Amino acid sequence: MKKYGAVQEWDLSHDVANDSEDDDTSVPTITRNDSGGRFAPTWARGIVVLSAIALVLALSPNSHSASRGDSIVASTLTILGMADDNPYDNDHDVNEPLFYDDQLVNHFSKDPDASVATWSNRYYKSTKYFKGPGSPIFIIIGGEGALDHGMLYPFITEHLAPRFSAAVIEIEHRFYGPYQPIMGREATVQELLELLTPQQAMADVIRLTKHFKDELDCLDYDRKSELYCPVITVGGSYPGFLSAMFRLVYPDFVDIAYASSAPLKLYDQSASQYVYYDIVTQAAERLSAGCARAVRETLEGASKAIMESSTMEEALKSFNMCVDKVPDFINGLASLNENVMMSVSFSFANYDMDAYPPSKDLAMYKACQVFQTENANPVERLKNFLKFDSSEYQAESDGGSCFDLSAALSGSGNDDQMWDFQLCTTQINPIGCSNNSMFIPREWTLDSLAEYCQATFGVTPHPHALADALGFDDLVASGASRILFTNGLQDMWSGGSYLENVSDSILALNFENGAHHSDLSHVGPSDKDTDDIKEGFVQITNILAKCSAPLKLYDQSTDQDVYYDIVTQAAEHASKGCARAVRETLEDASKLIMHAKSVEDAVKSMNMCVDSIPEYIDNVKTLKDDVMMAVGFSFADYDMDAYPPGKDLGLYKACQVFQHKNHEPLEKMAKFFELVGLDAEFEEEYPSLVGEEAIPCFDLSIFLPDGENARITTSDWSGSGGGNDGKMWDFQLCTTVVDPIGFSSESMFPKRKWTYAALTDYCQKRYGKDVVPQPRALVEDMGFDDLVGNGASRILFTNGLQDMWSGGSYLENVSDSILALNFENGAHHSDLSHVGPSDKDTDDIRLGFVQITNILAKWLDEIKAESE
Repeated sequence: MKKYGAVQEWDLSHDVANDSEDDDTSVPTITRNDSGGRFAPTWARGIVVLSAIALVLALSPNSHSASRGDSIVASTLTILGMADDNPYDNDHDVNEPLFYDDQLVNHFSKDPDASVATWSNRYYKSTKYFKGPGSPIFIIIGGEGALDHGMLYPFITEHLAPRFSAAVIEIEHRFYGPYQPIMGREATVQELLELLTPQQAMADVIRLTKHFKDELDCLDYDRKSELYCPVITVGGSYPGFLSAMFRLVYPDFVDIAYASSAPLKLYDQSASQYVYYDIVTQAAERLSAGCARAVRETLEGASKAIMESSTMEEALKSFNMCVDKVPDFINGLASLNENVMMSVSFSFANYDMDAYPPSKDLAMYKACQVFQTENANPVERLKNFLKFDSSEYQAESDGGSCFDLSAALSGSGNDDQMWDFQLCTTQINPIGCSNNSMFIPREWTLDSLAEYCQATFGVTPHPHALADALGFDDLVASGASRILFTNGLQDMWSGGSYLENVSDSILALNFENGAHHSDLSHVGPSDKDTDDIKEGFVQITNILAKCSAPLKLYDQSTDQDVYYDIVTQAAEHASKGCARAVRETLEDASKLIMHAKSVEDAVKSMNMCVDSIPEYIDNVKTLKDDVMMAVGFSFADYDMDAYPPGKDLGLYKACQVFQHKNHEPLEKMAKFFELVGLDAEFEEEYPSLVGEEAIPCFDLSIFLPDGENARITTSDWSGSGGGNDGKMWDFQLCTTVVDPIGFSSESMFPKRKWTYAALTDYCQKRYGKDVVPQPRALVEDMGFDDLVGNGASRILFTNGLQDMWSGGSYLENVSDSILALNFENGAHHSDLSHVGPSDKDTDDIRLGFVQITNILAKWLDEIKAESE
C-alpha cells in the first residue's frame, strides 16, 4: 500500500469548476457569494460547523508527491533540506512566536521554480528542560485554527518535558492563522487542492523540526547513537489524527505518536455515521437524567410550531431569532425548520466537547436544565435555549437583542473557510442523527455533501482518497507501531477513534469521565481532574518511560535464584522476621490446601471467589502451585515499589500480615490476598467480586493473561500480569526475551526450579508448536553479553539494591565509560520515579542525582571536545 498520497495522483484538479489550462483568471477563488455560499444540503454545512467546534476547543487556551517506488527514508530526506545552525535559548519565552522563513510553499512540486518558493511558518518552542543531544523532542501539532496564544498543553510542557528532559516545539498548520503560504491575495481553489493537504502540513512539520534539531545540535539520525534525539508527536482531535499519521508515514523520523481524540475511523469512513450524536445524547443523559427525552420532545414540538407558522418572519419572531440575520439559503419554513434543528445539535456538540470535569457548572448540564424546565411548552423551551446559547451568537436588531441564526450555522473568517475546504476534499466526516439520539433524525449522505461542495468551491469530495494514500484504514498491515490513542468516553469523537489496543505497540487508553482530549487540556493536571484522568497521566508517562535494564537476565548469565532471593532480603529489610514468617506460613498453607477435600473447599478457606477460579485449576495441587506463585508475584510487585523505606509501603504491610501471631496459616493467606485486592491499582482494574454469602472475596484470575490456554504460572515467573498486556509480555518471554527466574531454598517462597524444558512445554501449549523460546537469540543479535568487546561506551547503569531486578543488572563498572551506581535504599528505578527529586528521598538517592548529573555533564563535555 502506498504511504504517500500524491496530490497529483489523486487527480483532484478535475474537480474544479470551469477550470482552464492557461488562464488563471478562470480559476475560481474561495471568495463566497450568494450563490456559492447557499446551503442546499444543510447537513454538509453541519459537518463543517461541527469540525469548527472541535478546532476552537483544540486550539484556544487560548498530497505528498513521492513515486510509488520511493522508500520512506528517501522521502523524508527529500523534505529535510538545509537549515541554519542557531544555538537554542533556554531563556526564550515559550509563548513568544517564532518564524521559520524557509518553509517551502510546495514540498512536492515538480516545477523547479515553484519548488524554491518559501513562506514564514509560525511556531513556538521550549528548551527549558532540554539536556542536550540524546534527549527527546515533543512536537505539538497545530490544526484547524490559529495558534495565537503560545503553548497549548501544560501536561506536555510542564510534566512530560521535565520528566524526559525534553524540548518542545509547537507548529502552526499551514493556511490557519494570519501567516499563509500565499500572502497578499486569496488562494485559488486549484492552489488549495495542491497546498492545503495533510501531506503538505506533515512535510512542513518534518522540515521545521529538522531546523529545530539543528539548533539543538541533534545532528545524529542513527537511532543506535547515544546522541540521537527521539521525536514524539502530540495532538488532539484533527492534530491527533496527524500525530498518528506522522508515525505511520514517517517512521524513520518520528519515534512515538501520542494521539488524543483522534477520529481515524471517521476519516476512513468505517465508523457509523450515527455514533457521533448518539454519544452526545448519552453524555447529556449522564449529566442530567431525563435530558434526552426532554430535548427530543421539545424539538419535535418546536418543529411542528415552525411548520404551522403563517410566515417565516412569524416563526423567527416566535423564537426571538433575528429576522434580518437569516442566511440566503433559508428560503422557506421547511428550510428554516431544518436549520434551527441543526443549530441545536451543533450547540450540544460544542457543550459535549467541553463537558469535563463533570459537574453542574457545565454548559451542557445547564442546557439540559433549560429543556427540562417544567410548566413551559416546546416553543418557550427552545426560545429560552436560544437565549441561553446566544452569548456567541448574540445580535442586535430593531426589536433589541436576538439570536443570530446565520452566525450559529456558518463559520466566519479564514480558519473556518479553510477547514470547510478540507472537509470538501479528502477530510470527510460522515455524521448523521439516528432515531436513538435526542435530535431530529437525519441521514448524512455523500450526495448532499457533494452538492454543497460543488456549489461552494466547485470541488468534489473524495471520502476514501486520504485512507488510500496514507494507509490508516489498516494500521497493522501498513506497518504502524508505537502509537498511543487516548479517548474521553463522553466525547463524541471517541466514536471515530480506536478504543481497544490494535497491537502490542498500538495502544488505547480510555477515560470514562473524559471529554474531548481532556488529558490534553489547556489547564494541565490539577486537583480538579477525575481519578481516571489522573491515572491516565501516570499511564501515559509510564508508556513513554524507560524501565530498568536487566541485561544479565536476558543474556542468561545470571543465577535464576537471585531474583526472589533479593525479594526475600528486601522483605526482611522492611520488617525483621518477615522472611521466616512468610516461609512457615506458605509451607503450612501448602499442606492444608493439599489436604482439602476439594478445590472449592480450599478456595473458600482462603476467601477466594469460587466462580473466578480458572477452569484449568481442577485439582488441589495445581491450585496450590498457582497460589504460591501468586504470592511470589505480589511480593515482587511490592518490592519494586518499596521506596522510600517506611511503614506505609505495601511490602511492609504484607510482612505484617504474615507476622501476625494470632492468625492461622489460611487466615493469613486470606488477609494477604485481601491486602492485594485493596491495592489502589488492583482495586481500580479488578473490583472485588462478591462470594456466595455476599462477602467480598478475592479474584485469583486477576493474574491470568488474555488468550487461550492461559495460566497464572506463565512464561515469566516474576509475573506476566493480567489482560492483554500480560498476554503480549507472556508471548515475548516465549520467544527471545527469556528471563530465567526460579525460587531457591534460601528464599521465603516454596522452592521451585525454572527449566528451559518446562518453559518450552508451556509456550507450545499456549501458542503452538511453531513457538520455541530462543534464550540466546537476542544476545547473539545485539551482542550485549560482552559490552566492552562489542565497543560499547558511555552507558550508565543505576540500580536500587532492594530491587530484585538489580540481580540481573551490572552492579560494578564494566569499563571507564560503562559505569554503575548502586543505591542501598533504592527499589525499582527509584532514581527515575514518577515523583522526581523530593524531600522524601533517601540520602543515597539524593547523592545519586548529583552523581548522575555530573557523569552526564562530563560525557557531554567530552562529546563537544571531540567534535571541535
